[in-house]
Amino acid sequence: MAALRRPGERLRLLRDVARLDHTQTDDSRWPCEPDESGPDFFLYDLSWLAFCGPNFNFEPIEEATDIAITSLANLRDAMAKLFEMHAPTAIAVKSQHAYFRTLAWKQRSDDEAARALEHVLARGDDRDLDQGLCLGDWCWARGVEHCIEHNLPFKLHTGYHAGNHLMPVDDIKGGNLCPLLKRYPDAKFVLMHIAYPYCDELVAIAKHYRNVWVDLCWAWSIDPYSSMDFVRRFIHAAPINKLFGFGGDTGSATTAYSYALQMRKWLTRALQAEVDAGDMTERDAMEIASRLLRDNQIACFDVAGTRAAIEQQLQATPRSAPVATGAGTQTARS
Repeated sequence: MAALRRPGERLRLLRDVARLDHTQTDDSRWPCEPDESGPDFFLYDLSWLAFCGPNFNFEPIEEATDIAITSLANLRDAMAKLFEMHAPTAIAVKSQHAYFRTLAWKQRSDDEAARALEHVLARGDDRDLDQGLCLGDWCWARGVEHCIEHNLPFKLHTGYHAGNHLMPVDDIKGGNLCPLLKRYPDAKFVLMHIAYPYCDELVAIAKHYRNVWVDLCWAWSIDPYSSMDFVRRFIHAAPINKLFGFGGDTGSATTAYSYALQMRKWLTRALQAEVDAGDMTERDAMEIASRLLRDNQIACFDVAGTRAAIEQQLQATPRSAPVATGAGTQTARS
């Protein structure tokens, strides 16, 4: 481990040893600045967590946008400015608010959201869950609309919570998202972690809604056997172009490499079982593996466009000295 803590080792381990095309990282920030340790490899999500409620802190938003949030119009302008500033170099938009509220979404009118905002601004320490959810639903929808405008997929944490003693099971189901999926058919929704343990429900959602993709990010390390079973069920039920086979979801480059090895072992088991059952040929299995591990992601995310925008920004900005990085906080994706 000590030997890996040298400039360039994080990139080498993930790109050359783990053989990943790039990483997509949610670092809970709005800026998606070029990572000089590998600008075309380390790509970043624009975080939307702060806007989905039920609790709000407008001070960082005001500082980032130089817009005082005193009305719904101000809040709308601040959200639009964040996308204007950071969407070109973002690979996606991400929110993991399933840790703090239900994934259930309701359409909220401007009048409802304005009243909720008035309450939030005036409440002090008095937190009203209903008002926070109302404003969160409204802001969440505006984020989805900006994603459509900027051609960015919207990633959502679904299912299992990290840690313990904090998982309200009714809140984490992917099925809670159906009203949102129906309302925005032109958006790209990437539902993370196979909504474990509500995996069969997620297969049905991906089969039914054309704007849904499913990501096995973190799923292999949560429960490799269930993830193997999920892949087989998905192959037989839903369009194969809508499944992403790997994401490490870890803050350690060495762990991301380990998870990549784990995924390849269990994905091979899943596809070999299909070959052994006579439901596909070995060549079919190889083609499906290529889809799950690369082709589907390239089709969904504008990787080339994001890399071009990052390069353009680098050319317009004087480069600093290379940053020394070891096992950094990167989420690996093949």
